[in-house]
Amino acid sequence: MVFFFLFSCETATEKRDQDRLAASARKNEVTRRLMSHYKAVAIFDSSESSLDEVQYTYVYQRMLINEKAPLAFQGYIDDIIQSDSGYILKLGQSLPLLSYRHVIAEVTLTNDEFAAFESKIPSTTKGFFYVMNVSGCFIVRVDSFRTASILEHDSETGDVYVEEDVVKISGRLIDYQLYEKEQSGMIGLR
Repeated sequence: MVFFFLFSCETATEKRDQDRLAASARKNEVTRRLMSHYKAVAIFDSSESSLDEVQYTYVYQRMLINEKAPLAFQGYIDDIIQSDSGYILKLGQSLPLLSYRHVIAEVTLTNDEFAAFESKIPSTTKGFFYVMNVSGCFIVRVDSFRTASILEHDSETGDVYVEEDVVKISGRLIDYQLYEKEQSGMIGLR
């Protein structure tokens, strides 16, 4: 009987792993399709291998602002704010744990664009990790691309050091595709 229980747990774990791999493959396909259609550039990709390929900020500034290449921003909706001229989506990007960069984007939509967008997102979210419940690939026409450093002070030694870099991107939403909602791991908590 114990053998059956261990076998059942292993099978459930394997199924979760297979589901995660399948969800990741679907996300990659959505992103690849949008990037290809818009000839968009992805920066600070969330895959582990992309950290070896990170460019200096000026390279991205040239591509996204000077050459007007659209940005494929893979991330989650952190907040939605109403402004005088429409709405602002505040997006965050999940990077590997070893990354020292935090990337945020503020993307504007007109009232009409937001009306269509609003119908595709949940009206409420629950749970501690709610911000990651609505994620996708957002194609953005970038107007501004800035960086800043967050400094930490060690009270024992008096040393000041850079804790992490923050990249802030501002622009207009061109297109998007929301990913399927994840049902496993911390993101699925309710």
